[in-house]
Amino acid sequence: MRTTHARKAGCLAIPRKALPATLAAVFAAAGAGCTETIPSELVRTGRITALMSATAVSGESCTVRVELRDGGKESSTFVVVGGGDVLSARAGEEERKLVQVSGGVYEATFSTGQEVEIVVRLKRAEEVDAPKSAVMLPAPFELFGPAAEEVLSRETDALSLAWEPLVDADGSVEVEGECIEAATFAVDGEAGGWELPAGGLVAKKPELGETCTVTATVSFRRDGDADPTFQDESEIAGYQTRQVAFESSP
Repeated sequence: MRTTHARKAGCLAIPRKALPATLAAVFAAAGAGCTETIPSELVRTGRITALMSATAVSGESCTVRVELRDGGKESSTFVVVGGGDVLSARAGEEERKLVQVSGGVYEATFSTGQEVEIVVRLKRAEEVDAPKSAVMLPAPFELFGPAAEEVLSRETDALSLAWEPLVDADGSVEVEGECIEAATFAVDGEAGGWELPAGGLVAKKPELGETCTVTATVSFRRDGDADPTFQDESEIAGYQTRQVAFESSP
């Protein structure tokens, strides 16, 4: 297998000794966020960590997203598919080739958000294929909660959300808004509902008495099985995600 230098994306090459100490520290911190890309034909399948997800925001569509990294999930080197390699996915009976949206990151949107099997395939021209990373999407659901124009007091009102019970799906509720501290809570899909008691939303600056729009995002997750040919930190998960928004007052 040939060796080559990975291509760096968005990194600055400035001799550190040419900078004052404070600027050197700034550039060192910025450099920590640099990423590299490497062509897939230079990477064995067993070195590729595939981080795969399928997310549906309705019963009518879902988006499959795949990140390919060289070596492990924390690696900053992304693998760019080329050299005759092909990355594709199937949602139910619909199959599509994934499109690169940034270096080593691929997506495709499908016309179903139902409880179907999602399969991701990496076909290799000269290496071992990884043909079956699979997960079953959680069942779609309808989320019931406050209306968009409804105002809930953080001090006196509870936040109540409801849905049809879902089997075999771990869940979370994330609440965020300009005037509150963002927070995430675990929920049980089979419970069919969740309530945050009055006082559960915390103002960022209570002394200002601010009102703002708050979004509550409910997500349910199922874990699947990544193809064992990939590096062992690879993973695939399916999500159903819904949102409600309301006004939050003191």
